Amino acid sequence: MTQQNRWFTLAAALFVLLLVAPLAHAQGTEVRAHIPFPFTVANTSLPAGDYVLTQVDPDNPEAFALTDRAKSIEVLFETASSGRQETEATDGLTSPRLQFDVAGGKAFLTRLDLPSESLSRDVLTGERYKALAQAEDMEWQKKFVDVVVIG
Repeated sequence: MTQQNRWFTLAAALFVLLLVAPLAHAQGTEVRAHIPFPFTVANTSLPAGDYVLTQVDPDNPEAFALTDRAKSIEVLFETASSGRQETEATDGLTSPRLQFDVAGGKAFLTRLDLPSESLSRDVLTGERYKALAQAEDMEWQKKFVDVVVIG
């Protein structure tokens, strides 16, 4: 193996390590959810299915991934604090859940509530949600999906 090939192999291995290591060692919140309807998170439309929601970086509480391993789907999205204390936001809530806002037959993931983790985050919505929200004649409903904390 030439010197140049060794450097290339080393660089490729380092790149893969730097790419995969943060995801493999993330120790954030992870929950499972069966979402029985198609929905949108950020600007990505997803089919109904069984998803795992993971906090991708313990040092960045705003970054999450939603994965359906059976369908090889993974979406990264950001959240924000609701402006309330996390314990206030989950007061009275006993089971963890995802909140969806629904209008015009479209469901949007808008909130994560995980009382056992004292975690309550608003999902940053994308342009599709904002465009629908501006329509004055839309009637909005909330749907909740219970989730199971697995780690």
